[in-house]
Amino acid sequence: MATLQTAVLAEASGMVASYSNPNILWMHNDSGDAANLYAISTDGTLVATVEIPGVSPVDIEDIARATCPDGEGSCLWVADIGNNNQDRDVLDIHVAEEIDLSVSNIPSPTRTWRYQYRYPHDPVDSEALVVAPDGSRLWIFEKVDGPNARVYALENPQEETVATLSIVATIPSPGLAIPYGRMITAADLHPSGQRLLIRVYTGSWEYRFDSSLDFENLGAIEPLTVALGPLTEAQGEAICYDNPGTGLWTVSEDPEGAGHQPLHHYPCQD
Repeated sequence: MATLQTAVLAEASGMVASYSNPNILWMHNDSGDAANLYAISTDGTLVATVEIPGVSPVDIEDIARATCPDGEGSCLWVADIGNNNQDRDVLDIHVAEEIDLSVSNIPSPTRTWRYQYRYPHDPVDSEALVVAPDGSRLWIFEKVDGPNARVYALENPQEETVATLSIVATIPSPGLAIPYGRMITAADLHPSGQRLLIRVYTGSWEYRFDSSLDFENLGAIEPLTVALGPLTEAQGEAICYDNPGTGLWTVSEDPEGAGHQPLHHYPCQD
């Protein structure tokens, strides 16, 4: 669909379609960057850089969009949850109001929240987060090189406490059974709550719920293949539905570190 007209997202690790700004995708890098969110036009142009104030992230791995925790407006839920060495006991999710990019002087978010959690067992690695449309629940997917992955949930996130996740499902990992081929690197929830995207290094899959947000039965759902690869996305770690939910976007990190990666769009067939 386009090529990123910037090198700042060489380690693009997550993206989500904007609710407040037409034709904008919010993206971020993983470890090594500040708490920067990049507004990218669907033609690949960098429109703005917004930094979440007061945040020094360790390893941001995914981003979701949902209602703000106070029930007012649209927020971006930013998952500082990377744990490659499984040595982080407490992980962070930062929530920031979505900025209106139509103003001349783009401000930093003034309404922010921070949620912390730990696993109900030894730490694991994760790179995928989805949030219920009303912000009342969130789900995190284990990144593991194996045939099955656990799905964790947090109900009614609260600040000023470290919550413990609960395991709500174990799913057969989609993807090809080759080394690293089934490691979940991104996820996104359809605006209706009826569909879920999961991305692994070898492709992307969509799960269709019988009832909205039915994560407990996710392991019994046979996913639909969106695409294998593509080969032009050598280290694919980002996926999202487009704003109306009639298609989806993917982008990859650039293993060479040069940026300017291709941006792909897949229109839904039904």
